[in-house]
Amino acid sequence: MYFPIEPKINLENYLNLLIDDKIDNRTNCPICIDGISEILDKIYKDLKENYGGYFQKLLKKHGLMGLYSWKVDRYPIPIRKLKILLKLWKEICKKSEKECEELYNKIFQKADYFRLFKSPLRIKSIKILDSKLAYLMGVIYADGSLRDIWRTQRNEKRFRFEFSIVDSDKENLESIIKILNEKFSIKTNVKSVYDGRWYRILFSSNVFHRFLNKVFEMPYGYKKGKLKIPEIIEDSPLIIKKYFLIGFMDGDGTCIQNIKSKNSNCVSISQSSTEILLDLKKILAELGFSFNLYKKTRDKHIWYVLETKDKKQIRKFYEKVGFLYPTKARKLEYVVKNLI
Repeated sequence: MYFPIEPKINLENYLNLLIDDKIDNRTNCPICIDGISEILDKIYKDLKENYGGYFQKLLKKHGLMGLYSWKVDRYPIPIRKLKILLKLWKEICKKSEKECEELYNKIFQKADYFRLFKSPLRIKSIKILDSKLAYLMGVIYADGSLRDIWRTQRNEKRFRFEFSIVDSDKENLESIIKILNEKFSIKTNVKSVYDGRWYRILFSSNVFHRFLNKVFEMPYGYKKGKLKIPEIIEDSPLIIKKYFLIGFMDGDGTCIQNIKSKNSNCVSISQSSTEILLDLKKILAELGFSFNLYKKTRDKHIWYVLETKDKKQIRKFYEKVGFLYPTKARKLEYVVKNLI
């Protein structure tokens, strides 16, 4: 798989999005930050130098006794505790709102990993949006799923922060495993499911689950009618949007060649609702393509297809966009070589 190095888009500080008191208060497992012990030690020294009273009493009052462990990197600091600490630093050390915001952004840039308190499972902190990450998000939007944590809470009395991707070809998912490891330090595998007819990546992580839901707007559970291009992709340069499109095509796209009917050659994407297809149609138009959107029915089932049957468009798609999943890339190459 080839991905262009540029552009690289700096992500805005999303630490606040990783705080969810409604969930964290129930699980008592807030998301924490690794790798900022030097900054925490500086805050500790500033507070001690500027506070005139009994320092331990101050920390205890604000629920910050963990600072002694956080500043030496014994344990990671919960993001919501970090915000309390910064507020205290601002008040006691007479810092401005701007200084506090700058330090918060510096912490975001400095953070290496996110994890739960005392958990050995660490998820790499993402600060750059590039074509490879956009591609991964496209695949996840098409074939991925976030377990509905509130549904499992109702039915099983527990939260299950599961993420999964299902595909009929093991080779395709093995390429996704590599990107998940490179981008997020997620180490998982591909397993055979449904009597060997499908393959699945299944991974459980509160951090990754929340990152996808809050930063990339991936909905919980059943996706019909909920999918739309995430704002972070929509506001990016065309090359980023293009690789999101490629990822989505790898997940839910297909190409068909029928030697009996030249009008049956097509490149298409199918979905159960139109919202995401309309968004993808706009990206295709920006790239110079004219795909058509159709409603399909069979018995009581209704779905929608975004497709082109134009031979020039199919060839152009092969040359300018294409598939990155190995099996689909080979199929598209075969279709193009045999266009009548």
